[in-house]
Amino acid sequence: MRRSGQQRRGLLVWLSLLALWWGLSGCYDMHDQPSFKAQEGPRLSSPGGAVPVQGVEILMPGKVPVNPVAATEDSLAVGQTLFETNCAICHGREGRGDGPVGKKWIVPCANLHQERIHRLSDGDLFNRITAGYGTMPGFARRLSPEDRWHVVNYARQFK
Repeated sequence: MRRSGQQRRGLLVWLSLLALWWGLSGCYDMHDQPSFKAQEGPRLSSPGGAVPVQGVEILMPGKVPVNPVAATEDSLAVGQTLFETNCAICHGREGRGDGPVGKKWIVPCANLHQERIHRLSDGDLFNRITAGYGTMPGFARRLSPEDRWHVVNYARQFK
């Protein structure tokens, strides 16, 4: 009888360990769930009718691109729409760094009316929009190069 009691305890221990392993195995991938980290750039959804951008862009260190898009009325209108869709949430509609999300950053968003921003070349602004700067995320995957130049043209209106 003693032996069957030990066998039962052994079986009970194994079943308990199996149940524990089975129960914990479902919690293993909790660290892989989607989440946001502090100061992480906003994940913006694409505007309606957007076309995916394909190809690879390489920003050459030390080389500043030249703006190939003239600042026409059409370019400014497209730039304004893109700015309001992608940038105003942080920089504000008037580019003063007072957008609803921009107010929550520990490091404030750039005020596009400041002299230090006006001293940047169009290529420098394009590079910052492309790769990001500080807490600002890069928009290389969200906006085509031409669209980023339209945003640069529109941002130049903040003087």
